[in-house]
Amino acid sequence: MLLPFEPGQKYSRADVRELLGLERDGKGGILDTGIARFQDQFLVFANVGIPGKTGHDYPNRWEGDRFRWHHKNNSHLRWPSVKQLLEEGSVIHIFWRDSSGEDFEYAGTGKPIDVKNTTPVEVLFEFEGKA
Repeated sequence: MLLPFEPGQKYSRADVRELLGLERDGKGGILDTGIARFQDQFLVFANVGIPGKTGHDYPNRWEGDRFRWHHKNNSHLRWPSVKQLLEEGSVIHIFWRDSSGEDFEYAGTGKPIDVKNTTPVEVLFEFEGKA
């Protein structure tokens, strides 16, 4: 079952928790990181042009309708979680923001169309209906 997010809508992490049936005010855990697996789907929370709360400033960016995203600092293609993310048919929900004080905008479900074997792993996503 696809998770209940609407492209173009903005969501706080608390909103996402609530929609997933988790405690809205929960702190810590997988949903406070840049990438999380919930049930059999992935949720990517990306900053564009700004550093995250941990100070990491990845060069994530929009390239037209496609989104270029960088995994965690030391990630590589041999990580089991990276392999799972890149498996054919994985459902990957992409949330992004360009201001640390704002909620994340839901871009939709992304399909990896280009993967760079770098550290961190770099992925170019294409979105449903925008190819």
